[in-house]
Amino acid sequence: MTIKNIATVKKNNDVQSSCGCQALDQVHCRKQVMMSSRRILDQVHSRYDDNLDVGTICGLWKSSIDELSELDNVYQKRRENSRQQCNQLAPESFHRSMRAGAARGGNIFYDPNTNSMYCSVAKIGSSMWKRLFLVLHSNKTRDPFSLSGLAIHTNQEMAQLSLSKLPKKKRLQVIDDAFTFMFARNPFHRIFSAYCDKIFMLAYETKKIVRDVRRKLRQANRYSSSTDEFIYTGPEYNVTFAETLDYAARSNDTHFMTISSQCNPCDIEFQVLGKLESLDLDSRYILAKLNRSHILRNKPHEEKFKQSRDQGIIKELVERVFRVLNAEPKATSKYKALVRMWKVFHIRGLVRDDLQFPLNESESESLTAFRMIYLGMQALKDSGRPEVRLAQREKYYAQAFRSVPLAVMERFSKYVDTDCKLFDYDCSPSDIFQGRQHGDEEDNIFSNDQFLYTRTR
Repeated sequence: MTIKNIATVKKNNDVQSSCGCQALDQVHCRKQVMMSSRRILDQVHSRYDDNLDVGTICGLWKSSIDELSELDNVYQKRRENSRQQCNQLAPESFHRSMRAGAARGGNIFYDPNTNSMYCSVAKIGSSMWKRLFLVLHSNKTRDPFSLSGLAIHTNQEMAQLSLSKLPKKKRLQVIDDAFTFMFARNPFHRIFSAYCDKIFMLAYETKKIVRDVRRKLRQANRYSSSTDEFIYTGPEYNVTFAETLDYAARSNDTHFMTISSQCNPCDIEFQVLGKLESLDLDSRYILAKLNRSHILRNKPHEEKFKQSRDQGIIKELVERVFRVLNAEPKATSKYKALVRMWKVFHIRGLVRDDLQFPLNESESESLTAFRMIYLGMQALKDSGRPEVRLAQREKYYAQAFRSVPLAVMERFSKYVDTDCKLFDYDCSPSDIFQGRQHGDEEDNIFSNDQFLYTRTR
């Protein structure tokens, strides 16, 4: 039963009357409770048993109704904000004319079984939600996190759910009739994540992106090097974070394009505008709306889930780097690629800062992916609780923007201004703009590789 239906049940005095009388249909009432939001779901999951007393069941159910109503208000306010901003950005007739273009998007997926449509944007939980979407489509008891976060982007079954597979008229009908949702993210956090994942660390797309950065910045007279030598062969050739911010406005790569250029609430009226900052709660709400709450019902408790998630991230990052290294062994220094990957472990708060990459250059040459995964898992185990490492992530984020000239930050702020307005983010966040002056940028690992490869054993 969906959240919408729960409200209907309440109006019809079904469960409400049951919870008010002695002859309680406990099984039916439990089902209503299990459809509720994150706090209630977790509470019921931890306390559920056949002996749960009537008072507890009814108390949880009534609390769930109140909490779900609060969530409805949150998404309503997000929709109202985006609608108001859309009206200021362009007339409504213009947005209607853009709908056909929106329907062509290969990043939009439709599930006919739940009549739901998901608009995916890179670096905003897309790996997780593509896995969830595939599982909710099949409605099978399957752990979505058992699927590879890398392989899901080329999964053929997922590709068949692309909205572009439908006839044009059907696409527009889906946009009007389906339960539609998307996710946004702080644009400054998103560009930093894209840089770390696709440029700072070796990825399938790195070679293509780096060459595009150099070509477009050279055309704009913002890139001084005359070489097209591939990344990692020397510190003087690598793309900096500042260059990445300058490049974003010229990029056709989905990792650097604005959110609204890929999923625009002015073109499609999304019923849920989720945010990465509230990904778990928003995801549970969406799944409950689609009568698929069971997909996350058996998710481990938070601490175990984070540990399992972090282990999965390390495994997938290692496997990705080694696949690229094996495909182009002469294009890069294996040692430098692994050092950069390990530094991303630091940046993402997976491994403590004082645990440095444990091998030298000669030892790295014979290193296998299996051994590298073991070293990463051991370092994760030795790095303490995730909460302690959160401050480390924030430190690197601030450090990255301190390496960027203020003029470049201001240009990027203008580039993502529409995203900030549509999704209610600050386009001049004080944590990176406050106190900055022109010419005060610093030299660090995000601007100069010499800081990255200098180490003592």
